[in-house]
Amino acid sequence: MICPNCQANNEDANVFCIVCGTMLRNTGALIGDTKSPTLSFQNQSNEIPTVFAQSNPNIPPTQIYGNPNSFAGNNFTPFAVPNATQQTAGSGKKAALLAVLIFFGLAALSAGGYFLITKTSVKSETLPTHLGMFVQSLDKDKVAEIKKKDYTNALVGKDELLKDDDLPSAEGNPNLLLYSDSKEISPSDLRLIQLDTIKSDGTMKELDFQAAPVDDKPDIKRIRIPDGLANGKYAFAILDGHLDEGKHKFWAFQIKNSDKANNDSTLKSTTVSLKPKEQKNDTPTQTNTQVVQQPSVPPPVGSTSATLKSNNVIFRSGPTQNSAALGKLSRGQKVYVIGYSSQYEYFTSQKSGETMYSNYAEVQTQNGKRGWVYAAYLR
Repeated sequence: MICPNCQANNEDANVFCIVCGTMLRNTGALIGDTKSPTLSFQNQSNEIPTVFAQSNPNIPPTQIYGNPNSFAGNNFTPFAVPNATQQTAGSGKKAALLAVLIFFGLAALSAGGYFLITKTSVKSETLPTHLGMFVQSLDKDKVAEIKKKDYTNALVGKDELLKDDDLPSAEGNPNLLLYSDSKEISPSDLRLIQLDTIKSDGTMKELDFQAAPVDDKPDIKRIRIPDGLANGKYAFAILDGHLDEGKHKFWAFQIKNSDKANNDSTLKSTTVSLKPKEQKNDTPTQTNTQVVQQPSVPPPVGSTSATLKSNNVIFRSGPTQNSAALGKLSRGQKVYVIGYSSQYEYFTSQKSGETMYSNYAEVQTQNGKRGWVYAAYLR
């Protein structure tokens, strides 16, 4: 439509000229202010009203006008019409925020679940409730007691235990527990013996093991065998006295399903003396002649004699304080010194509180029993 005033080209749907504001057609059908936008806003600014495009190209652009009563003063702000692009961007931000919240929620749940599972697994460990030796299952949820058996003759005990198929069983790397107040059983007094190596001449083979207290339960020790065990029968033992006559304690168990072929590389040989055989003395005695009692077993070749300076000196199976105790020697008792160890140790006497530093002497008693004593106690 051509404006009759300024000859500007207007859309057919326009009521006023977009240039000069002249009325182009009858306004009787319009509601509200019939003045041209230019005249209505002449006190506001000289800007031309904004023309908003329709999404349908067949519908001409529409000029938007508000209520004249809301245009008082200079605070008029045209309202904005949201478009599809703005809505899509807003929806995308919400979706991204929701995804982040879900991610962190799942992460928190996973961390909480891991904590609960870990805490539960630690709490599920079953420990013994009374003193003794025990085999613990691989999952540490069960314990089976290894019953103690006492023998006067360790050779007889060995034969009996090798025939017992009901001994508690464990895997090649067993979980073993010792619950002791150290008055009855101390780890340092124990030997780990492969039962089928005990021979009638007193020789046998043993293995090293380690003992460490369980957290918050110092009386319960975990027993660890560093290199594991091959299939077979074993016993923790306290050997007190002669092998065939003494007070011996055995805690026997068996190993099954081990991947280890044998223990040859870790076995250590040791010997426990047998009871000396009585010898008849057929030498006639003379009247008024003092008879000196001869030792039942001759002294070792090249040995020297010595006597004990103290009472209750521990007679051990090896040259270390961790070696098993074989018995105790008395003050003034005579022994034959075979040799000395190269290793020295500090030792504090519980009776006098005196601290000594000495090596160990390998000795033989007069009845033929061999072992080691702290050399500082010899004269």
